[in-house]
Amino acid sequence: MPYSPDTGYFYVPGSIRTSVFERFPRQYRRGHVYTSGSQEAAVHTPLAGTFTAIDSNTNKISWQHKMPYRMGGGSGSSVTAGGLLFRGEPDGNFVAVDAVTGKLLWKFQTGFGADAPPIVYEVDGEQYIAIAAGGNSIQRSATGDAVWSFSLKGELGPAWWPPTPPPTGLDLGLYWRIRSALLSIWPGNGPEGHLGEPSEQGAHGDRGDR
Repeated sequence: MPYSPDTGYFYVPGSIRTSVFERFPRQYRRGHVYTSGSQEAAVHTPLAGTFTAIDSNTNKISWQHKMPYRMGGGSGSSVTAGGLLFRGEPDGNFVAVDAVTGKLLWKFQTGFGADAPPIVYEVDGEQYIAIAAGGNSIQRSATGDAVWSFSLKGELGPAWWPPTPPPTGLDLGLYWRIRSALLSIWPGNGPEGHLGEPSEQGAHGDRGDR
């Protein structure tokens, strides 16, 4: 969540989702996760996101992008003194927008979920922008292994393999198939009982934002 002293804005990624929380007893064991509960995304509810510029002087929204994917589990950004904001997105796009207005100025497909924050650096007086694109399990974006670096002299084109976009909702059938498969290899857990309830082997904890 960067801040620009030039605009006075904070740039905030966010997720829109409905969660179901469950609480169950869990015995404290040293060295193990101790959460006494689990959470899941409610089935048949949308998973969406926002990217918002908030004016630090007024605490009001200056501009906001409504996104079809969750942004709060990644999608870091960097803002430059030249008034550009660079942001990666779960669908693999790396974008540059006007930091004042939010207007899209440039877009580049990286081939994988571009969920890491970009960095700005300089070599021999030349400025570069770089981002790692490898996906994010929380965002459910396409996984891979790529690092892209850009300069004004760059000539390399975008990835020709646009990734499968992350889901915009949770399907009951798919979720339970995945959960059953995980439980089958998770020692001490069975299909019955609470979501993520610990066994005698100890607590595994909440398995993340789904």
